[in-house]
Amino acid sequence: MRLGDEGQIAQVFPVIELHNYVFRGKLPTLQELVANNGINAGVVLPLTAAELPWPGDEALTGRLSVQINGICIDQGPMGGVPGGPAGSLRWLAGHLNDYGLRLSPGQLILTGTPLGLIRVQPGDHVQVTAEGFGDVEATILS
Repeated sequence: MRLGDEGQIAQVFPVIELHNYVFRGKLPTLQELVANNGINAGVVLPLTAAELPWPGDEALTGRLSVQINGICIDQGPMGGVPGGPAGSLRWLAGHLNDYGLRLSPGQLILTGTPLGLIRVQPGDHVQVTAEGFGDVEATILS
C-alpha cells in the first residue's frame, strides 16, 4: 500500500517482493531468512496504481495468485494476513511509535502475504495478480 497525505491508506496494489533466498539449514524457515538478511532485496511495483477508496477495516475478499512462465505456482485468499492491510498498518504504526518513529505520507508499506516464498531463476517471468487490485509482472534477468 501507499500512504496518503493524512497517513491513511491511499493505494493498495500487488507487488513482487524480492528476497535474497538463502537458506543453510535442512528446512527453510522465516527466522533463518530474516537472520540471513534476506528480506527486502527489492520490490517491483506495478506501472500504475489507481487511487482507491479504502473500505476501512474490512478484510480483503479476493484471491491472490502467482504465475511463473504462465503457470500458476501458488494462490489463495488475500485475507490471510490478520486484519488485512489496515491491520498491518496499525501494527506497524504502533511498533514504530514505541521507538518514537512515525510513518510519512507517500511511504510504501509492504503488508505481508498469505502465500509462501517462491524461488525463481534467471529468465523466469513472474506475474502476481490481486483480484480487484490489478497485477504486477517482471522478468528476472539475473
